[in-house]
Amino acid sequence: MKRLIAQIGLTYLSVLAVVFYMGRTCACVIGAVSLVAFVLLLVFKKSRETIYLPVIAFVALLSCVVNIGYTEFVYERIIDKYDGYNGEITATLIEEPVKRYGVYQYTFKTKSIGDSEDSVRISVLHNELLNIDPFDVVQTNVELEKTDNETLLSQKCFLIGDFGYGNPQCVVLRSEHYRPYYWAIKLRQCVREALRDVLDDDSFRLCSALLVGDKHVLGDETYQLFKRAGISHLVVVSGLHFSILTSLFMLLVEKYYRKRHIYVTICVAFVFLYMAVTGYTPSVVRSGVMMLVYCLGLMLSRETYSLNSLGLAAIVLTIANPYSVGDVGLILSFAASFAIIVFALPLYSKCFERIKVTKYKGESWLVSFFVRLWNKFKIGSIELICVNISVFVVTMPLSVLFFGATSIVSVIATFIMYLPIWALLYLTAALALVYYIPLVTKILTPVLVVCIEILAHFSLWLVELFASIPFAYLTVTNNFVYLWVLMYAVMFCMMLLCKNKTVAIKAFACSALAVFLTGYITSGLLNSKVANIDVFSVVNGTAIMYSDNSITAVLELDSRKSKVYEAVSKIEHKTNRVDFVSSVSDNLTSVTSLYALTKVFAISDILLYDTKRSVTIPDTVDDFIVPDGDCTVELGDNAKAQYIWTDEGYIIYLKTQVSTSLILPPFIDAKNIPETYRSADYIIINNSPLNAELLTCDTLIISADESWADNILKATDVCYKRALLTSDKDIEIVEVV
Repeated sequence: MKRLIAQIGLTYLSVLAVVFYMGRTCACVIGAVSLVAFVLLLVFKKSRETIYLPVIAFVALLSCVVNIGYTEFVYERIIDKYDGYNGEITATLIEEPVKRYGVYQYTFKTKSIGDSEDSVRISVLHNELLNIDPFDVVQTNVELEKTDNETLLSQKCFLIGDFGYGNPQCVVLRSEHYRPYYWAIKLRQCVREALRDVLDDDSFRLCSALLVGDKHVLGDETYQLFKRAGISHLVVVSGLHFSILTSLFMLLVEKYYRKRHIYVTICVAFVFLYMAVTGYTPSVVRSGVMMLVYCLGLMLSRETYSLNSLGLAAIVLTIANPYSVGDVGLILSFAASFAIIVFALPLYSKCFERIKVTKYKGESWLVSFFVRLWNKFKIGSIELICVNISVFVVTMPLSVLFFGATSIVSVIATFIMYLPIWALLYLTAALALVYYIPLVTKILTPVLVVCIEILAHFSLWLVELFASIPFAYLTVTNNFVYLWVLMYAVMFCMMLLCKNKTVAIKAFACSALAVFLTGYITSGLLNSKVANIDVFSVVNGTAIMYSDNSITAVLELDSRKSKVYEAVSKIEHKTNRVDFVSSVSDNLTSVTSLYALTKVFAISDILLYDTKRSVTIPDTVDDFIVPDGDCTVELGDNAKAQYIWTDEGYIIYLKTQVSTSLILPPFIDAKNIPETYRSADYIIINNSPLNAELLTCDTLIISADESWADNILKATDVCYKRALLTSDKDIEIVEVV
């Protein structure tokens, strides 16, 4: 019974994650299988030890029931009632606005939506920072629609809203600043302002992200560098940062408060305070729950079991919101913790037995000091390497599944970056602490600032160095990713079942490397002669990308502001580079889309129609094209895009070695399209063209939601042989060039 809580919690979390991402059909299948297994295990139970198996089966069944019930009675109720609502709301701003890809995100909790008094979380996007403080109750007009963004769903934000462009009329009715979380936000702001006041811009951004979780302050470009180096977990507040700070805090408290109940009470208060200041991020809450269990064990003089603490944390994080598994950071945090407990500790024990500890019996205290320091460095390095390898082995398949990419320098980069990040975190915490102490700050602040800025710039230089290593960040294509992950998982299970662990680990490492290299080389050879045209689902907008072995081009990204994140994330999932972007829509949403792309990718060439729009072009852009008429852009050796002007705007005619594609703007009249371009293999639209009978194609691709798509199909039924809808799924056209 020692691991019962661990098995319950981790099974519950794992099954919830699977059914969340795979859908209701998967939940029904797993639930049915679990029910049958539970009944059979109860009937054929032969010994007390088998109680674990029926418990696991029952928990898996419970997870499926909870997911289906929550979807049906909570999520669907809110969506059916408020999806498409456009009107007045009264709501409380419950979190600081965050800026991502040039757009501010506001998280509200409603008090009333129209005439209905209902408490619903919504995420509203706007291109400007509004004069609203956290826990202000405001009255405003907003347009709501459902969201499929997993991160927002994990935060119980089932609806996403848009103020529209311009200045929305947000009337502040009152403030609710008496809530405890408001003061945690104020403390976070005080720390941020203290760091901003004394540090240079780059150091401030990095330190603020490390200490209080301001990942958005870090900047999209810098975060992408950390991501390509495989060490993004070091720059966002996670269990690592939490354990570093809490261990130091507990060590200091223990020296001054020997009485156990006082010591534990202060530590518990610190745990709750730091969780609140960092915004209750899943990885911090997971670490916080485990720390609270440890403190409870100290209070009761009982030894705690790490896996049980991890299982309890899984239950705490998912009990109120089963959709919390939609946060990838939560899944990776639990996977990393599981790897450390199950694999890193035994591996370190084996390595520790072989470490030769240097001994010195001389009289020189200086030599003795350095000998002890060297021994600690060896032991700490071995421990860190064991942790990094274990975490990498467990989380790499998850990284591939969630992001379609992995970093091969992650282990060595984490090992080298750990010490600078560790020192930077301690120094930043010390600076935030002494900044508001009148006499101490004048003495210590200048010294701390110098040390922090040196360390910060050195850390950023290291990150840029790792990110620039060729093939450091490998994009894994869908051609072999699932087969590779399956083979990896099978080998991993075989390693766990093997009695001779030493031989099993060596065999697993060699075979995993062989599978990875074989799959990557095979994918590279296959893709060298393949071109892809991707049409992504962005509701009533257009997102089209062409890619081959030589170039990746986003031909159009015109989506609602509320869908920009999802569109950019989909493009980022498919590729780690974008060479060329064209934006030919004359609406203002394309500004947000183009700006978002430039924050994620180092784009060399941009074609932009309608230069009256306000758009910031980064210095990395080599060529900025402003067409004043028809023009043609060569897309590598295999394709070219022709831009033809009509009265309704530009049409795009994409010609590859295999097919032709016609991309039309909304509400275009087919009479205005030159006859040469009225016929294509693929026609891509998001609205009904006038005189559609003049157009002919083999495949019509409609990028619109289901209600619009039905009307478009009826209006264009004479011009196509088959039709595809992005509302069903993203569309990928693969051609051998």
